[in-house]
Amino acid sequence: MQYTQLKFALRNLWRNKFYSGINIGGLAAGIAVSMLILVFVGHELSFDRFHKNADKIYQLSVNFTFNKQEIRGTGMSAYMGPAMKEKISGVDDYVRLYHISDAEVVLKKDASHLFHESKVVLADPSYFSVFSFPFLAGNPKTALSQPNSVVITEKMARKYFGKTDVIGAHLYINSKLPFTISGILKDIPSNSTLDYEFILPIESFIAIKKLVYNESVDPAYLSENFIGMGSFTTYYQLSNLNAIQQIPKKIAEFWRKEKISDTEIQSKKFELSPLKNLHFQQGRQVLIAGFNKIYLFSLIALIVILMALLNYVSITTARASERAKEVGIRKAMGALRKELIGQFYLESIIVIGLAFGLGLLFAVLSQKIFFEQLGIHINSSFFFSRQITIPLGCLLVFCIFFSGSYPAILLSNFKPTEVLKGRLWSGRGRDKVWFKKFMTTFQFSASIMLLIAAIVTYQQLQCLQNRSLGFQKEQVVMILPTQSGFTEFRNSIEKLSAVKGTAIASMSLFRDGTSMAFMKSPINDNEVEVHILEVDSHFFEVLGIKWEQLHRQTSSKPQNNTCVINQEAAKQLGYNSGDGVKDLAQQLFNRELGGVVENFQFDLGSVMKPTPLALWIKNEDLYGTLYVRLVNTPNLQAGMSAISQLFKKHCPDKPFEYFFLDESYDTLFKAEDRMAKLFGIFTGLAIFISCLGLFGLAAYATARRAKEIGIRKVLGATVGNVMSLLSTEFLRPVLLAILIASPIAWYLMEQWLKKFTYRIEVEWWIFAAAGLSVIVLALLTVSIQSLRTALANPVTAIKNE
Repeated sequence: MQYTQLKFALRNLWRNKFYSGINIGGLAAGIAVSMLILVFVGHELSFDRFHKNADKIYQLSVNFTFNKQEIRGTGMSAYMGPAMKEKISGVDDYVRLYHISDAEVVLKKDASHLFHESKVVLADPSYFSVFSFPFLAGNPKTALSQPNSVVITEKMARKYFGKTDVIGAHLYINSKLPFTISGILKDIPSNSTLDYEFILPIESFIAIKKLVYNESVDPAYLSENFIGMGSFTTYYQLSNLNAIQQIPKKIAEFWRKEKISDTEIQSKKFELSPLKNLHFQQGRQVLIAGFNKIYLFSLIALIVILMALLNYVSITTARASERAKEVGIRKAMGALRKELIGQFYLESIIVIGLAFGLGLLFAVLSQKIFFEQLGIHINSSFFFSRQITIPLGCLLVFCIFFSGSYPAILLSNFKPTEVLKGRLWSGRGRDKVWFKKFMTTFQFSASIMLLIAAIVTYQQLQCLQNRSLGFQKEQVVMILPTQSGFTEFRNSIEKLSAVKGTAIASMSLFRDGTSMAFMKSPINDNEVEVHILEVDSHFFEVLGIKWEQLHRQTSSKPQNNTCVINQEAAKQLGYNSGDGVKDLAQQLFNRELGGVVENFQFDLGSVMKPTPLALWIKNEDLYGTLYVRLVNTPNLQAGMSAISQLFKKHCPDKPFEYFFLDESYDTLFKAEDRMAKLFGIFTGLAIFISCLGLFGLAAYATARRAKEIGIRKVLGATVGNVMSLLSTEFLRPVLLAILIASPIAWYLMEQWLKKFTYRIEVEWWIFAAAGLSVIVLALLTVSIQSLRTALANPVTAIKNE
């Protein structure tokens, strides 16, 4: 019996190759997208769960409110780790991390192998017992026991040495401080929050601070008895979850012993966050979303797969009349309803199975492009891990059940007496037609909403990207020379004909963060978070920053050791040009106020909204990023080549790297550009699936009405009359979809845009463009079949029985 059912199922699919192709193709496209999104979501949710003790590891953080804004800090004092282990029984171990990658770290093997590195950290020896990073070579227990040891990943071993058998070899930080390789880690999993490539012992903290930051630190710093905020990210491994509440209480006890007021204690709320949640707390918010990426993509995957499944259901039920006689005869010959349901479920299993295999192939082939667009890396092995294969199996079962249930129940419910008499939709059966219209309306409603969202997202992104920065970003190069060769290099390149001028700032705009200070204005009592940037007096001229007010009119540049603020800082601090200016500057900045500049963008936050900024003028001993304004010439490459030669001469211990200021600004939106493109691809795919389903329905409807159309043509109907007749039936649900989708999309987009200070307005033409685009595509889809039917010979259709 089962063999017979399988033979009938395959025969039915083969006889109707056109509809089978549409069903399988649409389902394969929807399943491929769902699979890719499933891998992405599964990868996001699996972060840090590979650690053996992942459920027991917590990070200590502190939350406090400043100017009505909640701020989360993870930097703790060095004593915070050992103190909690000593005082609280539930704390089994701790790890302190000091991230040094915000400084200019250059690792060197020899003159031909030196690179800037960003994933460098100092850690306690317990790093490899608390966290489960597998070793390729070396002993995890002793790898960080010596002050000048370093553990690197196999990827870095190949980068510097071309092999992984490098235990005992040496690397130099900034060409001066040697470290001996004591361990080789297997490459860090892509779903790890801690993705450091170089792990140094925390005992090297003092030497690193002296070399990298040029700061002297008391040798007793790591062991001094101080509890509070500091420079170390601290993790605890807990055996007793009661310690989650005990640690904040113990910190409060320490503070009371130090005579710290209860008001101050209560203003700082220490808490422990599970390691498994850190990925979502630390990730940068994507500008185009404002939504959680996981929820957004999960919703898109659900919409796409439902649209594909509804296509299958819609086309299968639309063709019910062709299967009606088969069902009637089989029932009349004694077939049970459960056997018929099994037959139709078997057909669904075959279609879904073929589509699933094809979708899996598409997903595997396109995963690299997909994840590149998301700007993430996922290990290829993760695609076939248990975290993915089990959800994929659930997806397969869901598709089979969803796609097979309605057709199986509907078709097996036909009454043989009615069917054989030619009354297929007698009684309540005639009401089934609404389901087809509902599915078409749903599909196009979802497509139109996605299309409107894609247009609004693109427009908002363009609004942010094309706003005036407040300075001239073109033809400006940022270079990071060594401190020892900084002055000579600057003096040398200023003599080049390709260089128009140079300036210095402590940080690189749009690449590095800024220092921040929390200030309370003595004028209006506002608490203001002010970003601070050290610059020389040439900075404003080289970047073309405009002055609102320059206090010393005898010079076009602010004087040394003065402070310049931007308009937003002036506004929030209560600054005005009258009395109190001098006092304000002295109280807040401990220096004279040199002037006020117009607001200009300097990091991601200032792109989103006006941000207070103070620039400290320092013309002597300022070291950081060198800004070079080039002469506007087509021969830019020659100028950069000359600068490169001078860099190698004056800074031989550092690789020559440079960043164009305009490209650095554009990099801020790189992830957003990718997300917008991906969103557009999903929208296009949703519309494609909708049109594919509409095409199948139109093909079937025109085939059923071929005889009617033949008679109409014999009676004088034109091709245009026939096409209009056939197209109108399918345009009605599309027009209804536009009416349903437009207000919903408008509301959702308005809610999203409220998150932006600089935003667009959702204009009427966006809805008109989206609706018109979908109408045109629907018309083209239906017209292909309508035109074929209208041009067919009416005699053939009328004669056909």
